[in-house]
Amino acid sequence: YSAGVRFESGFAGDRTDLVLSGMRDFGEKFDVRVDVGYQDYDYGDTDYEDNTAASGIVAVGYRVATDTKLTAQIEGLSNRDLSQDVRLLARIDQRLRLER
Repeated sequence: YSAGVRFESGFAGDRTDLVLSGMRDFGEKFDVRVDVGYQDYDYGDTDYEDNTAASGIVAVGYRVATDTKLTAQIEGLSNRDLSQDVRLLARIDQRLRLER
């Protein structure tokens, strides 16, 4: 589990991020990961009232073999332009070994 806060200030304005993340293994085959983020942007004097964004990811992994893992991941985003954006990502990770 981890948590973090980041403060940035620069030419494009100020940004504050809050991130929470956790991962848990369920036996040798399954794992679950959850990531949640919240960002607050301050661009200075603008017409935008809402300069925030929230995001979240829930991922479930299944280890098919020693070097092969399947992952299904649901991603969500909410900001002033997208009140609700949800996506599904499925992937296969294959570890390749280059040995003699």
